[in-house]
Amino acid sequence: MTNLKLRVVTLFLMTAMLPSLFANPLSSGPSKEIVSFDPVFSKQDKKVKMQFINWDLNEVYIVVLDSKNREVYRENLKGEFSISKVFNFDTAYSDTYRIRVYDNGLQFEEKFTVQ
Repeated sequence: MTNLKLRVVTLFLMTAMLPSLFANPLSSGPSKEIVSFDPVFSKQDKKVKMQFINWDLNEVYIVVLDSKNREVYRENLKGEFSISKVFNFDTAYSDTYRIRVYDNGLQFEEKFTVQ
């Protein structure tokens, strides 16, 4: 990621989090909550695009399963801040597929049906 992109993302986050800094003036220190954002999925025709920001640079697992829980695709990514994937189901059999993203004990899932 270029230095300019990193600065833009940092500025966006600082701006988005600014109101929460003043929400509770009587708090006794920084919050211990884990900030996490779900991956964003967009579907078009027989393609699914996934975008995910890996804030703490943990190892992220991406798995695609069919309706019988058979693993169709798996990828392990470590140390990547911005993860963007396009899953092309043009040649896939008619079925319902699940795209799962595992990050630091959290699991996110998106279903996609191929007709």
